[in-house]
Amino acid sequence: MTLSAEHAVFSPDGKAVLTTSGDRTARLWDLSGRETAVLRGHEDTVRHGVFSPAGDSIMTVSGDGTVRLWDRNGKERAVIRGGSTHPILAAPLFSPDGTRAIWPRKGGPVAVTDLAGREIALFQGHRQDVTALAGAADGSLVLTGSEDGTAKIWSTEGKERVDLGQQGGTVTAVAVSASGGRFATGTIEGTIRIWKAPGGAPVLLRAHEKSIMALSFSPDGERLVAACQDETASLWTAEGEKVAVLRGHSGYVPSAHFSQDGRWIATASADGTTRVWDPQGREVAVLRGHTAWVNSAVFSPDGRLLLTQGGDRTARLWDWGGVLRTTLRGHEEEVVGAIFSPDGKRIATGGAHRDTSVRLWDPGTGECRILRGHDGTVRFLEFSPDGSRLLTATTNMFTSGDQEARIWPLDGGEAVVLKGHEDAIQSAHFSPDGRLVATASMDNTARIWDLRGTEVAVLRGHGTGARLSMVISAVFSPDGARVLTTAMDGTIRLWSTDGREVLQIRGEKGPFPTATFSPDGRTILAASVDGTAWLLDLSGKARNRLRGHTGPVVSARYSPDGSRILTTSLDKTARLWDEAGNEVAVLRGHLYPIEAAAFSPDGRRVVTLAEEEPPRLWDATGRLIAVYSGQGARWYSVAFSPDGRQVVTAAADGTAVLWCTEAEDLLRLANELATRDFTPEEREEYRDLLGEPAGAGK
Repeated sequence: MTLSAEHAVFSPDGKAVLTTSGDRTARLWDLSGRETAVLRGHEDTVRHGVFSPAGDSIMTVSGDGTVRLWDRNGKERAVIRGGSTHPILAAPLFSPDGTRAIWPRKGGPVAVTDLAGREIALFQGHRQDVTALAGAADGSLVLTGSEDGTAKIWSTEGKERVDLGQQGGTVTAVAVSASGGRFATGTIEGTIRIWKAPGGAPVLLRAHEKSIMALSFSPDGERLVAACQDETASLWTAEGEKVAVLRGHSGYVPSAHFSQDGRWIATASADGTTRVWDPQGREVAVLRGHTAWVNSAVFSPDGRLLLTQGGDRTARLWDWGGVLRTTLRGHEEEVVGAIFSPDGKRIATGGAHRDTSVRLWDPGTGECRILRGHDGTVRFLEFSPDGSRLLTATTNMFTSGDQEARIWPLDGGEAVVLKGHEDAIQSAHFSPDGRLVATASMDNTARIWDLRGTEVAVLRGHGTGARLSMVISAVFSPDGARVLTTAMDGTIRLWSTDGREVLQIRGEKGPFPTATFSPDGRTILAASVDGTAWLLDLSGKARNRLRGHTGPVVSARYSPDGSRILTTSLDKTARLWDEAGNEVAVLRGHLYPIEAAAFSPDGRRVVTLAEEEPPRLWDATGRLIAVYSGQGARWYSVAFSPDGRQVVTAAADGTAVLWCTEAEDLLRLANELATRDFTPEEREEYRDLLGEPAGAGK
């Protein structure tokens, strides 16, 4: 039986995550994915878990009818029995000062207890179980909805303030605006009611044909988003005017939340996806990766991360652009990066969670050397051009981890630590001559370093004063004289290596996930979330727009000789273009968005890798050569060997895998392992890889 994850929430300081699950536990994690505590004791599914406002206490409620109170380290403080066991189990609340717990009892009352479990007050008035519960931010009011179809507003002392009357069916969701001035209820019949004042008449919205599953006001209280069982969400003004219907999901939508600045909405769905929308209801990003329904999606307190939890027993952390950063998956360890050295004699891999080591492998013998020192997921790895050094960087998001890059001399000397960034590093690259390093960070800066670890320049200017202005990438020009940066503020900037800004280019509809130079350094190629890629000259003038993708373009790169361009998109395709931007081929067949793609060193082949699928090999005209077989792991990165005869992949199951790309290598391995020759049917199936004409096997 699959034990699903139920819900996940951030701590108030954004540095920890609490997940609840069908395995009868709640778990605490840091943002690198390290499990810090397991909260055991419940005897049924743990439906909800919440932090106190100060983050020093935790409350969980379970289908076993108990409420449990814990300290921040997961030590149990109190067990309270008599809680509701209704299938629609309302989430509990803490009072704003964190000294009182508010939760539904079985049969209709709502209890207020202290942190030792002693009862302080009881809300009595509903005739059946309370199915929805929400409070004003200042703690002055609590709104309840019940299976009996009524809704009521209470003081926190347990006095009924306003009876909002019958709602037309079981109340399945309620919401209170941050100021406590507006109230909303949703029902199993699909209706929504909004009150601008507790004692006034409501606005009745016949919003959906099926049950309302969640309601959330924007931070300013001017808009309301509703999640529904009919596979949509709807967006309304506080006066009841419809703004938009959020369509795109193909399963019921149990969760919808605004970001803390009100700029974005996240919806979670039984179709396994989370979608991000703007306040006008336009889809901005689709987050794919969960292999079962997604129960909840919430923004971190600073709005930079999304936390999702689903029926595949995982919680996942994503950045704003939809890039998966961390999977919270119990005790499994992941390999998140794997690359070849320039001479092909070494492979470097980076680990995650508890195993944050860097490992150097001999691909012939399998011998391994372990480099320790990082305190975070090692996402970025790059050998220096001469192969004498290895550059690594971590993505320890918003935790006390190292937030640093390291240069490891491969002769066995001490690593040089590049320390100075104040938030997670997003990319790290050597200059073409190997004498400098450029790093990009979520602290809104890029930095240039020498090989001694001395900071040469700090590139400041992206998103000054903006919240979503993290620098995504920083790459050197082919001559090493300039650095190109992209950021969430929607700009590309060109800098000299002494830190002077040379050029600024602004996107039309959002950020550029990546940007790079052509091999001759005369053109800038940028991937855009508007579904295109841009070709720009060094003055910032657009030469061409590469149009064809139906989703955000997440990467764009040139072939080594500059004659081809490869783009990948959330639309599950990769596309090949000539250097002028004319489409050459569409690489179709992946069932998931493509996680990584690369040209072979000679530019004759392309490898693509999707989230739950092993690699696919293509030629430079877009013809599929091979579909590799493998287990359904989460795949993170892919790279060719320098001679192009092998591909290495990194996977969430803790492995790095080598794959052959040439027919003779495959045949040699097959001959070593096989006890018979290919059948005619097998020879026909693999004829492209074998280099045989159609019908040769018959």
